Amino acid sequence: MKLLRSLGALAAAALLTVSGVSGCSNNAPEQTGQDDRRPDGESRSGSPQGNDGDLTIAVVTHGQAGDAFWDIVKSGAEQAGKDQGVTVTYAGDGEPARQRQLIDNAVARGVDGLVVSMANPDGVRGSVEAAVDKGIPVVTINSGLERSAEFGAITHVGQSEELAGEAAGERLQDEGLSKVICVVHEAGNVGLEQRCQGAR
Repeated sequence: MKLLRSLGALAAAALLTVSGVSGCSNNAPEQTGQDDRRPDGESRSGSPQGNDGDLTIAVVTHGQAGDAFWDIVKSGAEQAGKDQGVTVTYAGDGEPARQRQLIDNAVARGVDGLVVSMANPDGVRGSVEAAVDKGIPVVTINSGLERSAEFGAITHVGQSEELAGEAAGERLQDEGLSKVICVVHEAGNVGLEQRCQGAR
């Protein structure tokens, strides 16, 4: 029960932290607490003092180190880990093959749960399904809503990218705009393509 509660809290806190930071400035948030950077690019935050940190949850996203958005997600997940009394590891890579390897590494270490973003669902499918097959509960965040349940994740924290695009398109139309450029700034990110389709 603690594992599922912690997984949900981590996923929600990671994304809610982003929405709570006005404007998502280009300045990375100040890191608090213990942040032990490992050679594989993964960081580990300790559990609160006096807690044995008996559960470890890995957060593996498609975000690059130094990206303002994903740095905030990382901070939110680490703070949620401290609040919930669990150990959180964080790693990210925008290349699906490397993100898949990070997921596989977490599974090989025997983590108790996974929080994964799926900007390229087919690129990480095998690794997510392998984690589920090993009995590791998976929650997806940010990207991958439409495929999350198909891969065996217990829930998704995020929004429909197409509906978000539709809302933006309606607002632009209300403002009298009829020609819009929709920039896909991450190649292969299906969520961004869905947003553009919704706006269209």
